Amino acid sequence: NERIPFLQGFEYKKQKEEASKIAYLSLNTIAGGVNVSNDKELQEVLEKVKTAIQKELKQGIELLHSYLFVLILPGAILIIAFPEIFLRLFFGEPYIGAATTLQILTIGAVFYTLAYINLNILFGLGKPLTTTLITGSVALLNVLLNFVLIPTQGIIGAALATTTSFLILL
Repeated sequence: NERIPFLQGFEYKKQKEEASKIAYLSLNTIAGGVNVSNDKELQEVLEKVKTAIQKELKQGIELLHSYLFVLILPGAILIIAFPEIFLRLFFGEPYIGAATTLQILTIGAVFYTLAYINLNILFGLGKPLTTTLITGSVALLNVLLNFVLIPTQGIIGAALATTTSFLILL
């Protein structure tokens, strides 16, 4: 059976019929001024199309997250397991003391990467206000956590605040 990607789950013949109905009803609407909101047949077809597109979008997002884990996780695990090597290699011996901070921030970077994708999807779905509110709330939380954790934990507290914020951003 042939499948049209954006209408997965429907038989090809059924897809052609649905697409023909949409085209026919759309042309009638344009040419004859038909009130589309009262046309149950068109509404049913459009609802089926919407459901199919949402299903495919969800599958695409899940696939993207899977690929991100496959691409990002190995590097993150290496940095978490051997932070001294990375610090010595990229910054030199004086920075070896930041190993724990690097480990914590590496975990945060994984969270941030996934959150960044999710926020861009929300933005692309026409929800810029939602993304702004989420990002602003998490930034405020980060500042508050920094005020609480830095005085007692120092740089580790700052890393924990940032990683916690990125986790909540998910």
